[in-house]
Amino acid sequence: ELVTNIKTPGRRRGGAGNTSGEADMSNRVADQQKVAVDEDMQYAVFVSYVEIYNNYTYDLLDQPKMDIVTGRQKLASKILREDSYRNMYVHGVTEVEVKSPEEALEAFYRGQKQRSVSATILNLQS
Repeated sequence: ELVTNIKTPGRRRGGAGNTSGEADMSNRVADQQKVAVDEDMQYAVFVSYVEIYNNYTYDLLDQPKMDIVTGRQKLASKILREDSYRNMYVHGVTEVEVKSPEEALEAFYRGQKQRSVSATILNLQS
C-alpha cells in the first residue's frame, strides 16, 4: 500500500498534542472503486489541501507570508464561497497538477507540514 507512514506535523498551535508524530490510520478504508479511462483522451488531476481551524480556512499548499504584527510566517485565511450551482469552494486555493500517486502524496506531505494540531479536552489530536 502506498500510504503506510503518514506523519502528523511537528509544528503545533496551542497545547502539547500528540507527540508521537504518527497519524491514526486504524479507521481508514481503502476505496476499491475504479474509474474507466478512455485511452484516446487526455486527463489531468489536480489536488488541493485545506484546513478549517478556529473557523478560518487555510490553504495548506500555499506559501506562508510574513505577519507584520508578530514577525512570523503565517498562512493567510481564505474565503469560502458558493458558486451559481450552490457548490461550496475555497476562493483562491492552490491547485497542484499531479501525474502520479507519488506526486499526490508529495503534495499531501507538504500540506501536512502546514497543519495545525493540538490537544483539547475532547481530542488528543484536534
